[in-house]
Amino acid sequence: MKLVDFTPQYEEAFYTMCSQFFSSPAVCHPISREAMKTTFQTALSDSPYMRGLMILEEETPIGYLLLSFTYSNEVGGMVVWIEEIFISEAHRSKGYGKQVLQWIISTYSDKVKRFRLEVTKENASARKLYESFGFSNLPYEQMTLEQ
Repeated sequence: MKLVDFTPQYEEAFYTMCSQFFSSPAVCHPISREAMKTTFQTALSDSPYMRGLMILEEETPIGYLLLSFTYSNEVGGMVVWIEEIFISEAHRSKGYGKQVLQWIISTYSDKVKRFRLEVTKENASARKLYESFGFSNLPYEQMTLEQ
């Protein structure tokens, strides 16, 4: 497995996999193609707020990873939000999710105070993986205001 930053060659693969992710029980609702395009273009722009990476098996895209970076007063430092980890169905249960989490933690642990992610109750396998790394529930409910 290899992780590489988004480049234009991965655009269609990202859209395909992102559509699959947002049609799964791992999320609460689908998103628009326009939102996907904006995300991909933002990743290409070297934004300090987010990073998009393709997960490759040899040179073939098998998944993607989206990270966001923010500051939290609660922990007095930077936070890596693990926005999305997607592994295509044919490549699941091969240890790729574990390798991706190990990479995230080893890459950013000296730069941040917290790693944060969201998981739906229906996504039991992902929850089990995250818990094996020490992730635990925060007793907050999320609220949003869309603009």
